[in-house]
Amino acid sequence: MNAGSTSLKLHLVIDGEAQEVSDIVEADAVGHRIVHGGDFDAPQLLDEQVEGEIRRLTELAPLQNRPALEGIARVRERLPGVPQVAV
Repeated sequence: MNAGSTSLKLHLVIDGEAQEVSDIVEADAVGHRIVHGGDFDAPQLLDEQVEGEIRRLTELAPLQNRPALEGIARVRERLPGVPQVAV
C-alpha cells in the first residue's frame, strides 16, 4: 500500500508479480511505503512502537505519513490479524 497526499496505490504481489487492485484484498501480509520512519534502516513489522514512531515523525512528512497511518488503521479493521510491515 502506498498512501500519499493525493493518491492511494494498491498492488497485490503473487510470486513476485505485481498487479494493481482497487481495494484492500485478502492477503498474507500487507506492506506500507513509509516516507519517514526515523532510525529504522530495514522493513519493520508494525507494532505499537513502530506505529508510534511513524506517528511521532508525521511532522517531518505530514502529506505522506498521515495517509499511511490511516491506511494502516483501515487494513487493521478490514484484515484483523494480518501482519503489516512498514518499508
